[in-house]
Amino acid sequence: MNLLRRLQLRLRATFRKGQFDREMDEEIRAHVEMQAQANLEAGRLAAIGVVGGLLLALWMTRLLRSQLYEVSPTDPAVFAAVALLLFAVALLACLLPAIRATRVDPMSTLRSE
Repeated sequence: MNLLRRLQLRLRATFRKGQFDREMDEEIRAHVEMQAQANLEAGRLAAIGVVGGLLLALWMTRLLRSQLYEVSPTDPAVFAAVALLLFAVALLACLLPAIRATRVDPMSTLRSE
């Protein structure tokens, strides 16, 4: 009888551990999806900012025309280089926290919360 009782307790513990593992997997999956969504939103905002900045820069060239020497105010190469540089910096700012988050052990994070 004692053997059956121990077997029953062992099976219960195994079931609880399996249920706990499934719940942890769901929590981790939800956290990863939430982080990915936040990064996509930040990238979208960065793209909107670059486009808005380009439009504002084109409008402001009228004011700076007298201060530019040997460069046209609407030089496409300069506009493209600055836009690409700013967009790269914005994407890097979005990706660094995501990369850092992937290196953290999810179990230790959930335990600390």
